[in-house]
Amino acid sequence: MKEILLSQINTKFDYNDYAILRFLFKNTKDTEIPVYFIEGKKYHWISYNYIIANLPLLQIKTRQGIRKRFIRYVKYGLIEYIYSHEIQQNSIFYLLTEKAKTVFSGGL
Repeated sequence: MKEILLSQINTKFDYNDYAILRFLFKNTKDTEIPVYFIEGKKYHWISYNYIIANLPLLQIKTRQGIRKRFIRYVKYGLIEYIYSHEIQQNSIFYLLTEKAKTVFSGGL
């Protein structure tokens, strides 16, 4: 199953995508990152600026560059995300889907 998912993802994503998705996966394990339960699902806080600051080698300089990638991850069923002003000012909350967990749980 994991090999099939990886072969599908390999044709759609570049190294920057792998780095961001791996960062998101590791972020879910960080106990200092805020977690929110929204509509019964466990979402993790993230901000585009936080990703840019923590992954400088990607050379993605704008929030829009990260946002476009998030939209693609949703399209391919790897994450769900919510942008909210109500819970926390200008924040993004994401959860990894089972598909993403399958791919990244083995240490990709």
